[in-house]
Amino acid sequence: MERIRKWVVKHNTTCHFVFESEDFRLQHPDEWKRVTDSIGHPVGMDAALVSYLHRWRLYWTSVFRNDMIPQIRDNLHLNQVLDEDHVARTAIYSDTPPYIPANTEGIMMTRYVTVKRARNTQSIRDGTGLVRKRAAITELEAYERPRIQELERILGFKGEGG
Repeated sequence: MERIRKWVVKHNTTCHFVFESEDFRLQHPDEWKRVTDSIGHPVGMDAALVSYLHRWRLYWTSVFRNDMIPQIRDNLHLNQVLDEDHVARTAIYSDTPPYIPANTEGIMMTRYVTVKRARNTQSIRDGTGLVRKRAAITELEAYERPRIQELERILGFKGEGG
């Protein structure tokens, strides 16, 4: 990343950059120091501000500042991107910083957890990554993993039916 950025800037001094990553400062402190020494400290943002899922990301950029972080889009609701036979589940816990407070324990979720479909991820084991099957009132509530097409829509891709 550093070599490419330096090469581009050498050949185009007016070029801007944006790099995105997860927060790796605890797992890789030496690399973190190298990156921040080279291009500065990142701006952090929860994707739930502007999308259907929580995903904390860091951005290093020459064109973005903390005061440019968007306000939460309250008109987004997880049910908008689920298939008709699925409903957002009741939140098992309330969101805590650095995540925006989109989900409140005991109330239907409006944002999805970080998207992973693997069977053994924490969000599947603890149930937060499951959606409720729409069923008749007399039936017991049942939960399952979202379908691939639903996950694509949660991520912002216009999949089948999106």
